[in-house]
Amino acid sequence: MRLGLRRDTVTVLDDRGRDDASDVQLSNFARQEDAATGHILVALDRMHGGPGADGPVTYTIEVR
Repeated sequence: MRLGLRRDTVTVLDDRGRDDASDVQLSNFARQEDAATGHILVALDRMHGGPGADGPVTYTIEVR
């Protein structure tokens, strides 16, 4: 068995935006499965992102 990433399945959840500071950090991430839906929840903190861009963010990845 070979393990690896398939390039066509990789998705960027968050990245530095045009208005973000150069030292923006996307850190302290955690992930868990939503038991009711089976979706994956990814939570992270945006730090130094600029006005309105700081704080906790949770992304939901739909699993089909």
